[in-house]
Amino acid sequence: MPESPRFSSETWSELFDQSGVILLLYDVKTERIADANERACDVLDYDKETLLNTTITDVIGNRDHGSWPEHLPSVPDHQHLGEIELYTANGEPVPVEASVSHVQSTGDEYALVVAQDISERKARETELKRQKERAEQYFETAGNIMLVLNRDKTVARINERGSDLLGYERSELVGSDWFDHVVPEQIEGEIDEIFSAFWSDDAEPIEKNTNFIESKEGEKIFVKWHNTALRDQQGNVTGVLSSGIDITERKSYEQELEHLTETLRTIREVNRRLVRAADVETTIADIAEILHNHSSFHCVIIALLDDDQVDFAYESGTALTSAQIRACHSEEYLRSVRKQDLVRIEDVTVPPNQQHFGDEPAHEGVALSIGYDSQTYGVLTIHFTPDKPPTAEETDLLEELTDDMGFMIHGLKLQAERERLAEDLQTSLQQMQVIDRVLRHNFNNEMNVIKGHAETIRETCEGDTAESAATIVEESEQLLTTVNKEREITKLLGEQQSPEPIELGEIIDRVVADFRERYPMAQISVEGPTDRRIRAIGSIEQALTELLTNAVIHSDRVEPSIAVTIQTRDDTVAIRIADDGPGIPAMERKILTEEAEIEPLYHGSGLGLWLVKLIVQNSNGSLTFEENEPRGSIVTMKLPKAAEQN
Repeated sequence: MPESPRFSSETWSELFDQSGVILLLYDVKTERIADANERACDVLDYDKETLLNTTITDVIGNRDHGSWPEHLPSVPDHQHLGEIELYTANGEPVPVEASVSHVQSTGDEYALVVAQDISERKARETELKRQKERAEQYFETAGNIMLVLNRDKTVARINERGSDLLGYERSELVGSDWFDHVVPEQIEGEIDEIFSAFWSDDAEPIEKNTNFIESKEGEKIFVKWHNTALRDQQGNVTGVLSSGIDITERKSYEQELEHLTETLRTIREVNRRLVRAADVETTIADIAEILHNHSSFHCVIIALLDDDQVDFAYESGTALTSAQIRACHSEEYLRSVRKQDLVRIEDVTVPPNQQHFGDEPAHEGVALSIGYDSQTYGVLTIHFTPDKPPTAEETDLLEELTDDMGFMIHGLKLQAERERLAEDLQTSLQQMQVIDRVLRHNFNNEMNVIKGHAETIRETCEGDTAESAATIVEESEQLLTTVNKEREITKLLGEQQSPEPIELGEIIDRVVADFRERYPMAQISVEGPTDRRIRAIGSIEQALTELLTNAVIHSDRVEPSIAVTIQTRDDTVAIRIADDGPGIPAMERKILTEEAEIEPLYHGSGLGLWLVKLIVQNSNGSLTFEENEPRGSIVTMKLPKAAEQN
């Protein structure tokens, strides 16, 4: 290695004080490095001794480019400036910004390389380039609309996705006014405010907004935008970058959902009105108004029919007269609706189903049958807002609604018929009670006269005459008893008793005590829990009295035995009356259990049991008959159990 050239102390001090840069001094002829500062050793990863045994071509990496002198400035005292790479001891490149200049000393020619390590700057530049390429790639390949607008609202850039979505060639949009091409006139002011705010010091920019734009074919496209200001190095806004997501399908779904929700809300309101229905015509008028409040139900017509003719009609939103409504509901129209239940009308402003006679835009309609159980009560016709045809979900809901309306009308008609029948029945009962009262009064008077004469004959005569008179007295008493039973039945039928909670024990104690006093020879026992509450009409005490009476007076024993047993079930109380008499005649049991019909020869001796049956039925209970062993009858009344008192 040649000796290092000698420089003045001032020269070396000036050079090596620049410790922040790389300094390499090499011999131009031999290309060997004659000297280097510490910074050069650190950056190039050499110790100084090794570095001084290295040629400049090793450090510069120009082995394939001939000798280094050709890279020197051709004019003395000039510097060669530029970016090059120096190589470390391990062969790793280090980007530097270098200058090379001639240095002469003691007649020898040297070159001085002054280099600044620009690795960090290069890394930043590389990262910026990568980010730029990435942004460029994202801009072009993004699935969203990517748009850059200038201050004058012209399109600076738009990606392929954006131009394709709008139906334009990219060249048609770039440089053109964005507002003129795609922003609808009705929202231009609103969008202009959002755009202008980015250049205003007074307004806060709106970074997110949603609006619709129009394609080249005039199709509405709903876009959700995210807006960002683009700025130069001084921070001035140079443009607006907007990224837009096409939400047309989602918006359409949201609108459909909102529309369906409104329809459901309307249907619920109609159903609430149906529940409160007391009068058909008033209810129909209210329903028409409720339906017309729906944003898509342009007009509503409800026509009620009687013998296939419009009997009552109500409209909302049509301005049709009653005569015009009747004319619209032609025989063919009604027949078609009855046959199909739902008829779609393509245009209600023109024949054959014209239902508007003024200057109205074309719009669709549907006609639905209002009925129940194969009976058609009317027709609901709805006209829809222009450009808003009915959806399948809407028509399904409307069909359900007309079914509910038909059920309402059917129910009110049944109710009216029941009220009429109840009124007729009440009138008939009142008339029957009057006739019954007159006949019974006359019958009792005349029969008492007959009975009185028969008693006189029986007491004053002998033989067959006395026996016949006794028979007349006995039959008279039975007839009077039968008539009294008939009076009780007629009275019960004419009354309107409702079941109520009754203390069973009080009734049994009262009735049994009375019978024991009236019939001391009868053996009457009571078993089971009598402290029960039943739900029955007030005449239930009379029913118990009637059953005990039958058991006593029809007994063929000197000391009749009667057992009253109370049995409790989950929700009923059974009152069982068993006797040891001759039993209830088979015909009486069959008629009471409705196994046989009443015929003209039926003598009606069991009217007391008929009265019991009516009382139990009106108490929502049941009555059963069975034979007792070894003889006698068992009659059981099953009655609902009343709620226990707290």
